[in-house]
Amino acid sequence: MSKKEFDFENENLKLKEKAYFYTSKIWNEKFTGKIEYANNFRGTHGALNFWTNEDSTIQINKKLSSPRLEFNLDDTLIYLLTQWYCRCNNLNRKNEFLLELESHGICSKDKFSIHNNVAYTGSINKREWEPTIKLIELNIEFSTQ
Repeated sequence: MSKKEFDFENENLKLKEKAYFYTSKIWNEKFTGKIEYANNFRGTHGALNFWTNEDSTIQINKKLSSPRLEFNLDDTLIYLLTQWYCRCNNLNRKNEFLLELESHGICSKDKFSIHNNVAYTGSINKREWEPTIKLIELNIEFSTQ
């Protein structure tokens, strides 16, 4: 049985809808940049390329498209959208970015690594990564809209 081919166009559209929903809910703003899955990530989950509010690109590691990693995808997406929001509003990249992350409290403070389609946190005695309650609630709200 052959593996189903990844539909970049459809999956990128879903990412765009999710980004639009999350920025509307968190900051009452609309993400108008480009968002896409990418194959070329090694050791990172995503990246933001920012030029202007409208001319920004978020790339997400294709590994996060797995249904088992949906909360990891959301955590990474909201982290990158927070970077985008801070840049759009001329907020300090370090201090105010961290304050903004804390203020909405959606992203986990734990970093994660992926092994065999499972997200783990910690380097010794790895345990499965867990999303925040706020992230779960936001994900459910997006799924039921």
